Amino acid sequence: MKLEDVWQAYRVSIKAFLHSKLNNPDDVDDILQDVLIKFYNNISTLKDHKNVKSWLFQIANNTVIDFYRKQGKLNQAQKIEPWFDTDELSIKQELSHCITPFLATMDESQASLLKTIDL
Repeated sequence: MKLEDVWQAYRVSIKAFLHSKLNNPDDVDDILQDVLIKFYNNISTLKDHKNVKSWLFQIANNTVIDFYRKQGKLNQAQKIEPWFDTDELSIKQELSHCITPFLATMDESQASLLKTIDL
């Protein structure tokens, strides 16, 4: 099995896979290069050469995961506070400032009533 032949056979497919996972074409090229380096360095660990395609795609997938871990994007979703865990009182307080311009356009008696009841 020649490394060059294997790489040429699957390079386009791996690059398309990387494009589906990454938005930046420069990142795709960088990760494609990383996959090639890992392929070259670890080909001796492959036991069955029939599985080379799935092995290459697993390397590509793991490299993408490592990329996002370095960027901190995998944990970013955990840092965002879900809206349903937010205290209802604090939401009303934040949104009450949005209503103030509308209250200014109303009659004073109606605006006063809404302020008393809702705000």
